[in-house]
Amino acid sequence: VSPRSMGDAMNLHQLVELRAAFEQADVDGGGSLDVEEFIEAFGSVLGRNMTREKLALLFMKIDANSDGSVDWDEFINFVLLENKAAANAPDAGSSSFRFALPLPQGGNSDRSERHAHSGMVERLLVLPRGLDKCVSGSRDGTVRVWHTGSLAHLRTVRVSEAWVSGLAYFERSNRIAVSSIDRSLSFLDGSSLEPIGHLGGLEASPLCLSAWHKHGCDRLLVGDDVGAVSLYAAEGDTAAQSHLRVHRLQRDLRHDDWVTKVCYYDDLNALVSASLDGTV
Repeated sequence: VSPRSMGDAMNLHQLVELRAAFEQADVDGGGSLDVEEFIEAFGSVLGRNMTREKLALLFMKIDANSDGSVDWDEFINFVLLENKAAANAPDAGSSSFRFALPLPQGGNSDRSERHAHSGMVERLLVLPRGLDKCVSGSRDGTVRVWHTGSLAHLRTVRVSEAWVSGLAYFERSNRIAVSSIDRSLSFLDGSSLEPIGHLGGLEASPLCLSAWHKHGCDRLLVGDDVGAVSLYAAEGDTAAQSHLRVHRLQRDLRHDDWVTKVCYYDDLNALVSASLDGTV
């Protein structure tokens, strides 16, 4: 059976094999592999589960800066993303290789807690003019709010122990949707940034979001890491944000790989998604 994500197939023994294969393939000692070296190195380790074409696609996914080569840092960062999602999945097996990403301890706690994220920023959301707020979502599992004029830090909200993968803003109701790779969606009040809703235990890790308002309620489009696109409705009195009700309207498997972008186009009344499998 071919796994949909690399994290589904990897255990600790395989990771050790991968590291050894990486170092052996790096014959010039430059610290990175091109696509042919990558396939030659990793095919023998994951060959039972991945074809040459899938290994080439995996190479493109891991090559974060698109320079045509993969170094060990890019590779291990990808492994962290995949296995963090797998470890938080309800059906994750005990044999999966799992990583924990705790927040740094010690040092300048005032700065780390009130200013800089402790992990890479994955998403940035600028709220509409007049609100003067910019929202950042990070691999440290937090959402942080900044004043767009002074760039002063306004608030930090922890939404998950896993990476934040998406942000979207509902302008009509002044709500913010946040996706995390632990297969969850969180909802925040756009003014107070207080949590007002949470959905966990999704079938896959959500990667991208698109939000709009239609037929009297907020709509949220979600693309995930198995190629599915889901449509949610969020309803509730904006004066009583704590009473937010969120339910899924439908979920369709539209792609064969990660969904990288979802959008709703009002003029076309169309939902559009794009994927790493090369389809739209």
